[in-house]
Amino acid sequence: MFLLLCTSLSAQQKFDCDKVLDTEPYFVKNKSGEKDHSLIRDIEILKRCGNFNSTDSAFLKGPILGVLMLEQVNAGKPATYRTIVDFFAEFRKTNKYKDFEYGLSLYKKIGQKRIDLKNWDADQELFVRMGFTVNDLNDFKAFMSQPEQAGLTYMAALTKYMTEIDAMSADK
Repeated sequence: MFLLLCTSLSAQQKFDCDKVLDTEPYFVKNKSGEKDHSLIRDIEILKRCGNFNSTDSAFLKGPILGVLMLEQVNAGKPATYRTIVDFFAEFRKTNKYKDFEYGLSLYKKIGQKRIDLKNWDADQELFVRMGFTVNDLNDFKAFMSQPEQAGLTYMAALTKYMTEIDAMSADK
């Protein structure tokens, strides 16, 4: 156990973010699933060397990183970790990022909240931001009003609601 701890500490001291950031990530060369150990390593490098916060981490999925990298390479930038880190440093300064951050915080807040139709006027903001129309909002509210939905969180209700809509669409 002591040897493992010493080895781990030694490896941490030798990890040079400046050098690593100028290398090509695994996901650039390979299509990776979220469970792929090399993609997980890429994400750990980005978190460790990129000063990524919880909002940035929402983007750290293989497909999103792949699209982002392709966009940056097409703009003439190298396919490195640093390109992603630099992109996020600039992206954090934009209104789009601030809007995404607000939407993500709203999603987290409302996602765990139990359905309370007395507060629906305030709670529906997330669903409006998701693109719900007035008719969608009314249908979803009617769905949540059913006794069998009592006690669910808004996200659990949304999942059930969307599953029912998909099932009805498949029957047509």
